[in-house]
Amino acid sequence: MWMHRDQPGLFTAISESSETSGHVGELEAENITKSVLNDNLDECSSLAKGMDDVVQSQAGRFGGFQIYLSNTTDWRNGDNCHTDTTSTWQSMDLAPSIQSCTGNTIYLTIYVDRRPDKPYSWYSDYAILELCEVEIYGCPLGKFGNNNCDSNCSTTCVNNSCNPDTGRCTSCVNGNYGSFCDKTCPDTCKDGVCDQHTAECEACVNGNYGRFCGNTCPDTCKDGVCDQHTAECEACVNGNYGGFCDRTCPDTCKDGVCDQHTAECEACVQGVYGSVCDQMCTGNCKDNDCIQGNGFCTECEAGYHGTQCDKSCPSKCRDNLCNQTNGLCTECAAEFYGVNCSLICPDHCKDQKCNQKSGQCTECVSGFYGNSCADKCDFCQDGNCDKLTGSCLAPCVDGRTGDRCDVKVIHLTSYEAAIGIGVGCGLIILALIIVIVVQTRRLHSRSNGYTPPRSTTTTNIALSSIEQELRRDTVNLCRKSDIKTSQSSNYSATSTSEKAVDGRTDQKFSSGSCIHTQTEPAVSEAWWQIDFGGPVVIEHVKIYYRNDSYEQSKRFGGFQIYLSNTTDWRNSDNCHTDTTSEMQLMNLAPEIQSCTGNTIYLTIYVDRRPNKPYSWYSDYAILELCEVEIYGELIQ
Repeated sequence: MWMHRDQPGLFTAISESSETSGHVGELEAENITKSVLNDNLDECSSLAKGMDDVVQSQAGRFGGFQIYLSNTTDWRNGDNCHTDTTSTWQSMDLAPSIQSCTGNTIYLTIYVDRRPDKPYSWYSDYAILELCEVEIYGCPLGKFGNNNCDSNCSTTCVNNSCNPDTGRCTSCVNGNYGSFCDKTCPDTCKDGVCDQHTAECEACVNGNYGRFCGNTCPDTCKDGVCDQHTAECEACVNGNYGGFCDRTCPDTCKDGVCDQHTAECEACVQGVYGSVCDQMCTGNCKDNDCIQGNGFCTECEAGYHGTQCDKSCPSKCRDNLCNQTNGLCTECAAEFYGVNCSLICPDHCKDQKCNQKSGQCTECVSGFYGNSCADKCDFCQDGNCDKLTGSCLAPCVDGRTGDRCDVKVIHLTSYEAAIGIGVGCGLIILALIIVIVVQTRRLHSRSNGYTPPRSTTTTNIALSSIEQELRRDTVNLCRKSDIKTSQSSNYSATSTSEKAVDGRTDQKFSSGSCIHTQTEPAVSEAWWQIDFGGPVVIEHVKIYYRNDSYEQSKRFGGFQIYLSNTTDWRNSDNCHTDTTSEMQLMNLAPEIQSCTGNTIYLTIYVDRRPNKPYSWYSDYAILELCEVEIYGELIQ
């Protein structure tokens, strides 16, 4: 039985394009038709009768034709089952029977290509197809039989597809092979897949190799996997290397793991390093552990630092521990402080412990107080006083009173008390008389049109105007009214800015009359400022800085003074900068002669930003002014 089907898509075309093709639809068994695709039958001859009038032009148009089988209309990506290679037009067969186009398909396409570089010059210049008849022979899918298609293809044929004449399978379902796919593949073939004709496995199950996967892989192959053809292992079990994993990794490889091809260890056991872990770590590596690539210690034993832990830590490091990179102590041993723990803590620090950076005592022994525990609280019972202020935390010893028990109790007889009261009252009356006389003289002079000459006597203008009237060259302890003070920060509630102008020149912080800016958190700038409430003329300045510890010289070194008419002192006149070059030469009660002239504000400033002039300067900015005296004249 023969059959063919022509679809309306078949055509005869004459076109200026360089390509022409015709399509044939899916083959169906019970629909046998025949039609001629050219409207003018006189111009074509039936393929069954052959070409009556073979002319060169038809041969030139048909030469090099191609046939494609495809399952979609995209025939260009289908199977090119035939390409005409006739070399002369005289030999061109215009009624060919094509035997190479076999197999399952949905579409068949006949194609002529006349794009540039055509193989033969006798081909036509343009693509033209003139098909008078196309006959396509075969059986419906799943059927075969010579001229009758009444036999079924084997179920082991993929998609029930077989040769329409012989019934031989086009390809086999997994697990079978042979012309009719009636034989079973070796069970060692992966997924049961083998070659249809030779029964050779496409791949092997794990543990086997060979054409038919009948050989066993070396037991040193990881998971039993080896190459099907060479038996070389894809990977090795731990402890082995080589193509067949038949060599032993160095015993210095951690967990026995090394590279399959180079034998280089992935990691080393403790104590060795290098690509094959054959070099010893240095003796000072902690737990004898170092980095595989360079031998550097991951951590050092106590007492050492450096990449190979071959340098000794400073001797005063606590527990002999220092930073591995820079060698600085992580903590200091008792009694020492500083970057290298080379400085000795103050004598009266409890348990000889002080802050590693500042040297300030963390706690004082009984009977002492202050940052350096240098001040005594002699009159507190059992020496029990507050570390910062010195205030007694226990009752005073007999005969003493006050917060710090520093006031002596005097017992007076009634006669002595009467005399004291009389003297006190007399002094008060005398002071009132002086004030009244001075004010009366001023009023009298002004009523007569007289203006007194400007005084050439200098006074401490840090005191209030009333204090200056009463005491020209002395300091009053308490009465201030027309000046204001401020500072960058406060160390405590008892060390605020007004303490610097309370008239007390005691240079010990324990006196309770010194200002103190913050220490924690550390800062790089600190300042103290006084506002005179109006213009003044300054002649010179006297400063009393705290002097009860050697740290004070470090903190006061390089101090600056600014005069300004606003609070923005940074953009004003810097009338003095301390340039003392050695800590031992630092004057903690300097008298400044360079700060003169008119001003409203005076600011004292310490700068500890980077690039400080001298290494002995403190690392952080701290101001501890116990008294500031500023001499000059008020501008009326």
